[in-house]
Amino acid sequence: MAKVSICIPAYLQTTFLTKTLDSILVQDYKDFEVIITDDSPDDTVKKLVERYDFGGRLRYIKNQVRKGTPANWNEAISFATGDYIKIMHHDDWFTQSSSLQEFVDLLDRNPKADFAFSGYNVIAGDFKYYGFIGSQRSKQFKNDPYLLLLGNYVGVPSVTIFKRNYIGTFDESLKWLVDVDFYVQCFENNPDFVAKDKALINMCNSEDHQVTKECKNNMEIEIREYIYLYQKYNERINLNKKHVARLQNLFIKYNIMSFSKLKSIHLISDIPVVVKNQFVLHKILKMRIVRILRFLFNWIKQIVKSIKIRIVRILRFLFNWIKQIVIRILFN
Repeated sequence: MAKVSICIPAYLQTTFLTKTLDSILVQDYKDFEVIITDDSPDDTVKKLVERYDFGGRLRYIKNQVRKGTPANWNEAISFATGDYIKIMHHDDWFTQSSSLQEFVDLLDRNPKADFAFSGYNVIAGDFKYYGFIGSQRSKQFKNDPYLLLLGNYVGVPSVTIFKRNYIGTFDESLKWLVDVDFYVQCFENNPDFVAKDKALINMCNSEDHQVTKECKNNMEIEIREYIYLYQKYNERINLNKKHVARLQNLFIKYNIMSFSKLKSIHLISDIPVVVKNQFVLHKILKMRIVRILRFLFNWIKQIVKSIKIRIVRILRFLFNWIKQIVIRILFN
């Protein structure tokens, strides 16, 4: 039995999957198995996989019915036999031959930890930038894992490695925030995670991801999933001003300025009190904004009026000055 199960949930795309598989082949660490669960409607991925020789360490499973995200992630993990789970999305790849060894070392050298993650490079054409949570924010999440609801500061699952028996599965009720929810659960169960400030994973621009295209700026998905998570962690979450601001910004983004409008879109039946309360704050905030805007309007109006008067005076002065110069030139 291999120590590490590299789980790849695949769907159609083969260009980057080739990079993924190539980067696995050259890893210095060899005690691994590769599991590919294929959601594709055709045999494109299968034909690609058949070109590779992993010495019997690769297992390909064709899903008879498409499972989608994240059910296909769970499907891949369900076939894993290793102690450690290393998820690799089909468009992410290791940065170097030592990457897998460094992932394994994070857990081996920190026996109290069940979960670890690294930095990553985002590749967008010729442009590349580095992403990492940072040591300060990492300490904050150890004390309050619900801060992750403010944003995915860890990264995609490809930057993580965790013990197989550590936690359950990815919540299949979610699609856009599924990784955030998984990380919250991980940090809840054991806050002694390990973070390595080094890029061990390359990924393509997230804007090109299929799930990103489907979910980003999708009101029904974003609103439903955020409310679902606040409901899920309602009794444990330490709500602070940042959480409130996150909710308010989300409602403003989709012009949901009343509780009745939220209910009218029928996205979720049981809305937590913590969410309902934001609409009371919305009313107060709206009144304050109106007052501020009125003040700013009057203030700008006075400034414009003052500037207008000054401009007229300056123009008159310039006109008289030019007039005097012209007269002198003509009569001298």
